[in-house]
Amino acid sequence: MNRFVSLPNEPLIGANEVVVEVPHDMVAALALEFSLLLSNLATALRLGAKHGASILISVGHGTSVSKATVRRQRLDTISFELGRNQAEYLLAALLHAYRDGVAEVNHLHIEGIEGSGLFDLTVMFERYREPMSGSDATKLMNE
Repeated sequence: MNRFVSLPNEPLIGANEVVVEVPHDMVAALALEFSLLLSNLATALRLGAKHGASILISVGHGTSVSKATVRRQRLDTISFELGRNQAEYLLAALLHAYRDGVAEVNHLHIEGIEGSGLFDLTVMFERYREPMSGSDATKLMNE
C-alpha cells in the first residue's frame, strides 16, 4: 500500500539534493507514516504538494546502509530507498520534535547515491531548538 502526504510547499529539487520543508503541524502525521513504513504496513510514502515534484520514500532490505538508493522515476518524481537505520533515524527525529514541540536541529540530511553521483534528501523543520552557545557548552563540560 502506498501512502501520500500533501505538503504545503513543493519539494525543492537541486542538482544533487532535494529539500522537503516540514511544517510543525505535520510532524505527528509524518512520524505515523514512517512508523507504517518501518512496520511493513505501507510500502511507500509519497511527499508532495498539489502541483509539482514529489518524493517517493520506501524502506529497503538493508538494515544498516550508509547511503540511500536514489532513482528519478520521472522528471518530477525522485525515489529514495532508505535503509532501515536511516528510516529509524528520521522517525526518532520526528518523534522527538513531536514530544518536545521543536526539532533538535533545523534540518536532517539523508545521504543518497544516484548512479555514480551523490544525491541527498534534506528534511527542514519549521520549529527547531536554537544551537547551544560556546559558553553553555563550556558550562556543561565543566559540571
